[in-house]
Parts: sequence; structure tokens; C-alpha cells
Amino acid sequence: MKDIVLALLGGLALLEMSFLSEVIDTFLALPTICMILIILFIILIIIVAIIKSLIRTTIRAYFWKKFLSSSEKQTTGDQPSQQQQRQSPPPSQKPSKNCPDCGGQMRYIEEYNRWYCDSCQEYK
Repeated sequence: MKDIVLALLGGLALLEMSFLSEVIDTFLALPTICMILIILFIILIIIVAIIKSLIRTTIRAYFWKKFLSSSEKQTTGDQPSQQQQRQSPPPSQKPSKNCPDCGGQMRYIEEYNRWYCDSCQEYK
């Protein structure tokens, strides 16, 4: 291609030909550089899409686990959370009575003015 362009412009001086040769080389190299840039741009877009997909999947999995754990707590409403089990009320000196649900001993918690069943682990 370069030789054809130089043959068409045959009447130019040697100095002009060397300049023209550089311009033609630059012109012919331009599409290759553009193709490389386009390919790199496409690769960059693919990498960004993969990273966004992984991040979105990770975020969805995190919130899905949170959602499932909260829905399991709601469906198993009889079982208190671990925090409630650890924070059992302090014993009191009031007389005890029996739980209407399980028949176990209940104790009165003055702080909440309520009766607490240790077997059911809930206030009555």
C-alpha cells in the first residue's frame, strides 16, 4: 500500500518523500492502534461487567442470608434469640407461680413488673 501511494506521488523530491513516507506509515499504523484500543476497551468493559456481577452476587447473597435468618426467626417465634437466652432475668424474692402454658415454675421480675417462665423463656 505504501509503495502504491509513493508511486502515485512520484514527482516529489527525496526530502518530501521521506516526510510523506512517515505520514503514510503513521496513517497505515493508525488502524492497527485503533483496533488494539478498541479491543482493549472491549476487554475493559467485560472485566468491569464481571466485577460488577460478582459484587452484585456477593451483596445479594449477604442480604439473602440476612433475610433468611430473620424470616427463620419470625417463623420459629417460639424460640427466643441467643441474646434473650443469655440475658435471663435476675432472680427475685417474690413468690413463684406456675406457667399456664408448660406448668413450670415462674418468677416475678420487678424491673418489668411481669412474670417470667424459665422453661418457656418468655414473659407472661
